[in-house]
Amino acid sequence: MTIFADELSNSGAQRVFDADWNDQKAGPYPHQVLVLSPGSAAQMVSVIDQPGPVDIESEEMGDDRTILSAIAAKGHAARVILPASISAEDQRNVADLEQHGVQVRLMPKSPIYMHAKAEIAGDEAFIGSENYSTSSLNENREMGLILRGREVAQLRTQFDQDWRLAGEGGNVATSREHGRRFTDRVKDWWHHHE
Repeated sequence: MTIFADELSNSGAQRVFDADWNDQKAGPYPHQVLVLSPGSAAQMVSVIDQPGPVDIESEEMGDDRTILSAIAAKGHAARVILPASISAEDQRNVADLEQHGVQVRLMPKSPIYMHAKAEIAGDEAFIGSENYSTSSLNENREMGLILRGREVAQLRTQFDQDWRLAGEGGNVATSREHGRRFTDRVKDWWHHHE
């Protein structure tokens, strides 16, 4: 994202906040610069459907069949990280995805609970508040961004670190160091975009 894109997303987010605050519709503009729910599934699927592998971190696997089918279609080219505390329904959906070849790792919920929602594929990435549940995608007010450029590479590097950490079973010392580094990166990003 460029500074211009940041300004557009900030402007779109402000319009959504103002409209929600005043119980009005935000209009079409925010949908042009944000991934906005209700109605965000198509944009999220478009990231997953890009050619090549896809990496996903999510707080839950969810129940949205369109998204689950898109991930399953990627087969072994999909890597998914979820918290170890996922629900029984999520466990069933994970088992189905694994039957399609999807690689899934579970991150221990302690000492750091994973609340991430990210998709990285090709030259695009999604980050936001949307879960893969029908309610999150179609009923709740949720907001996210499609990233391109330098931020995609940074997010991919973060995912690779998380993938290794989940593969290590979330070693506590490693998790604490990972959490400290992640917090430092978030602070750096926030100061850069203020």
